[in-house]
Formats: sequence, structure tokens, C-alpha cells
Amino acid sequence: MFKNVAVALVCAVLVVATEPADAGFMSGVGRTVSKATRGVTRFARTHRTELITGAGIIIGMRVADNNLLGAAVGGLVAYSIAKSLNASDNRRMARSTQSTLVTGQPAEWENKKTGVRGKTVVKDENVEVKTVKAKYMKDRITELPPLEYNVGGQYRVVKETNLRGGPGADYKEYEALKKDQTLDIVAKVEGKDWYLASQKGVGIGFIDATVLEATGVPVDATAKKGKDKDIMDVAETEIAVKQTCRSIEQQVTQKNGKTVTETHKACQQADGSWS
Repeated sequence: MFKNVAVALVCAVLVVATEPADAGFMSGVGRTVSKATRGVTRFARTHRTELITGAGIIIGMRVADNNLLGAAVGGLVAYSIAKSLNASDNRRMARSTQSTLVTGQPAEWENKKTGVRGKTVVKDENVEVKTVKAKYMKDRITELPPLEYNVGGQYRVVKETNLRGGPGADYKEYEALKKDQTLDIVAKVEGKDWYLASQKGVGIGFIDATVLEATGVPVDATAKKGKDKDIMDVAETEIAVKQTCRSIEQQVTQKNGKTVTETHKACQQADGSWS
């Protein structure tokens, strides 16, 4: 599985290096192969599925709308569906997939120019528990409790409050937060209405969920926001986290009435994305 993912990413790089952003999906793959050396051509023939997936990843990158679409979503457009769509319809399918993953509700689209229509629906949803490695500032947080990955994103502070060393009002205060200040939230404490705030992938403290409001912007682990705090004394530990996972059915009907249906599973990550 990991080998296939790696191959897909290599193929994605090939697509980026050789194909303009507005080119058709399948024609881009074809030109990528034609421009390559014989060795790369043999590679592409051997890994045709991964090449399409790699191109799908690039589609996700290129059609980002209001920070909602990304590489993960682009890669989730099924091979059998993506190969039958042009770039415009692949964008529609990516938006539809993202909408269904985020809201859990069905989404439909139609392109009157091509006569193609599609829809996405949730076929199954469950919560999975997994063990992950998490980083945190050990001079603030002594221990990370079990967490849930179902709230990831940027949040706005609606009332002056404090960032604390643990999920409760009795924990030490480390930073005063002003109204309208924004911060990245990566997880909810299991069984409590307290969230874990993060900076560049490192937990920096806990905040009462009732004083926060989601902005709809995903977490950006690389961006500097305002005055950058010094991330020092970072510890890493393994913790149990709960992830919401959804099986999404994607369906596309061509102008001639031919319908293709595929199902994919995705789980919500700490940054709010689905993959």
C-alpha cells in the first residue's frame, strides 16, 4: 500500500513538471508519457493506475477553492471515474467529494456543456481508534489525554480566555487569549468540551470549547500567524485518538447514459482534512 502511494506521488511530480495547469486530465497523462524517456515510459505503463492517482492528486492541488480542496481530496477521485472525466468535471467531482466528506450529506453536480452529471453519498460511517505519535510542549503540558480527531481547523476566540496546561479550569494558565484572536485546533479531549491547540504540529495548550467558533479555515502547520511563539522543549508520545471515517460512494453518468460507481473510505485527520 505504501509503495503504491509513493509511486503515485512520483507520478504526480512527473505531471507537474510536464503539464500546464489547465490541460485536460487524460491528455496531460498522455503528454507526460510521450515526453518521458523510454525508461519512464515503461515505468508509466507498469504503474498506470498510480499515474492516474498521481494526476488526481495534482487536480486536488490545482482546484483548491476557499482552502477546502487539497491533494487528499484530489487523490480520492476514483481511478475508473477520473479517467473518464475532463479537468473541469474532475473539479466538480472533487468539490462534491469534499462537501460530502465534511457535511455527511449527499452532493450532486452537472455540467451542461459535457452532459456529464455526478453525485456523492455517504454509504457508511464509523469511529476508529488508532495510536499516533503526538508532539507537545512539555514545559506546558505534562501529559496528553485520549483525543478525538473531529474538530480540526482554525478557530476564533469569542470571549477572552486562557490557554491552559490541561483540559480543565484548574490547570495552570500559560497564555491570555484575546477576543477575535485565531488559533489552530487539532483535537477534542475525549469526554470533555476542551480542545487542544497546536502550532506547527506541536500541542501548545488546552482551551474551553465554549469560547471558540470555527472559521472554516483548515489548519496550516507551516504558516506563521502573527508573532511566532518559540516552540521549545518538545516532547513526543504515543496516544490513542478517535477518528471519524466515512465510506463515500462516487457516481458519474456520461451523456450516453453510461454510469460508473466507485466507493472510497476516508478518515478525518488532525488538521481537519480527510484522507
